[in-house]
Amino acid sequence: MPIPKHVGRVLCFSLLLTQLIASGAARAQDLPVAKPETVGLSSERLDRIFAAVEKSIDDKRIAGAVTLVMRHGQVTRLLSRKSVELVTHDQLGKISPDFAFGLGFAIDGVKEPLHDLGSPGRYAWGGFFYTAFSVDPKEDIIVIFMGQLHPTGDLNLDRQVHALAYQAIID
Repeated sequence: MPIPKHVGRVLCFSLLLTQLIASGAARAQDLPVAKPETVGLSSERLDRIFAAVEKSIDDKRIAGAVTLVMRHGQVTRLLSRKSVELVTHDQLGKISPDFAFGLGFAIDGVKEPLHDLGSPGRYAWGGFFYTAFSVDPKEDIIVIFMGQLHPTGDLNLDRQVHALAYQAIID
């Protein structure tokens, strides 16, 4: 069964965003970048998106956000290296002695030992309908699991996929 076009685009966007966050600005220059107008977008209108997001952060309606816009395979807005550092840095500090969270990501191995395969500083998140991703900058690996199940009960396929991906590293 073919994947509907819009689902494929959402998946590609999700993968690209995760890759951008994982690799940081050092690899971002390798992506196809275009000025918004060259791909049929308005810079002025795109700026409204970022102004609205910034206002929501300033008004403390949300803690933070990551925004990326692409069209026709061209990136029109990129995350800076400093933005990547900010969203993947522990924002809880002394509030939580056990857990570390960036802006949208759990950060593993910072305040307590890792409980599974990975490197300290790996960041990850899981979704409501059995989706999960993790980014390990030290191993340069991204693991994305997308299921469609809720509740998951005692199913741990996402953790198995994660462990098997790390076991596949041969260097």
